[in-house]
Amino acid sequence: MYPSSKDFAAVKETSTITIIGNHCVNPVINVARCFPENPNSANKNSSSVSGRVVVRDPTKESAFSHPKGVSEIHLEFIEDFGTFVEGDDLGFGEKFQLSSGILENLTKSENPRISLVAKEIEEIVHQNMSKILQDEIEALRSTGVYAISRFMEINYFIDTGRVSLIWRGKINRKKDVMRTALQMLPDDIRKSAKVEEWIDFHPKLRLEVEQKLDDSDRSYRNAQ
Repeated sequence: MYPSSKDFAAVKETSTITIIGNHCVNPVINVARCFPENPNSANKNSSSVSGRVVVRDPTKESAFSHPKGVSEIHLEFIEDFGTFVEGDDLGFGEKFQLSSGILENLTKSENPRISLVAKEIEEIVHQNMSKILQDEIEALRSTGVYAISRFMEINYFIDTGRVSLIWRGKINRKKDVMRTALQMLPDDIRKSAKVEEWIDFHPKLRLEVEQKLDDSDRSYRNAQ
């Protein structure tokens, strides 16, 4: 029988998202990451960015005395049901990857030995949402942009024993992507050019959103 492990604390949280924005409260999503290098491929109706939460790092657990929430049983479980992924040229080593969909299905397994551990891992996931990503999404929502976050996958890196959770923030509506781009243009020249290229590729949508922003500003001034 798989043992139960309830005590848990995240080792570290990082994000692939940086803080940017000239005209909006911080923190906000780095808009430049939402757009592809080629604006012609930006015909999708949504954009997304990712955040990562490290929940196991053997090199730091002893130094900071973090409780070991991810047990050896959990690691074996990820190996057994996850997908093996070879290392890449960017320096990421071999890993086992367990998707959110597979994990959810395993929590419903008729085999209690499987469902119990799957539920334990699911609990670890729920206890460690990406705070950075959540703050950025709340900032977007405060500007009228509808954005959501969801858990995507678990990565267990074989050589280091490190385990991380991948969360994704998503702007679902294309008009919200444009609204975000117009209101939160990055200071960085390269990133700014990337966003502006996408904006210019959608002139009709830009005009529509700019009109709505102007109407909103006008209503706000009249209410003062």
